[in-house]
Amino acid sequence: MRHSDEYITIIVDDQTVLNIKQAASAVIQGSVQAGLSISKVDQWVAVPVESALHFDDSDKQRLSHAIEEYGNPLIYGYALDDYPSIPTIISFNANYQGLDAFDRAFCHFNYALFPESMSWMLVCLLEDYYIVMGPVSFVERVLETTVENGYASFHTFAHNPGWPSITRERFLYVLQAFKEHYRMAKQGEHILL
Repeated sequence: MRHSDEYITIIVDDQTVLNIKQAASAVIQGSVQAGLSISKVDQWVAVPVESALHFDDSDKQRLSHAIEEYGNPLIYGYALDDYPSIPTIISFNANYQGLDAFDRAFCHFNYALFPESMSWMLVCLLEDYYIVMGPVSFVERVLETTVENGYASFHTFAHNPGWPSITRERFLYVLQAFKEHYRMAKQGEHILL
């Protein structure tokens, strides 16, 4: 897959790719295909959010406003699976247009998104949810509600009677992993997704 978009930059410099991978590995390890784990970052919370192919328009609005408030004008994207058809590392502006371009180009792939400062992370998955991770103030700004209300919303989503039981169990496992295990974990402890 060759990608060309005025909003997305494919990072190809070997040293830059290595630096970004190393920064991301402080928070996320493995791949979705082989097993993904999230490391506890001190003072961070993590909330899964219902989605369909990453972000809808309201997600993009909330995310771009929250990111702008945190002063992170550039986002890096790190592919969480090894597909030769997609770039391992990309970057784009943290505004609505950049998020929209990312969504259009990479909504069928698993990516972690974060600023150079690693002050927060979004884990975009193909499993009908994404994960907002960072300080409570950032997460609540993205959610436009409290962390507890975010967990309650995902709980309602997970209990949708239309889900097959295996999907419902998967979503409830994810909720428990972040609501209970991640919050209680010590710095650097791994939570398996």
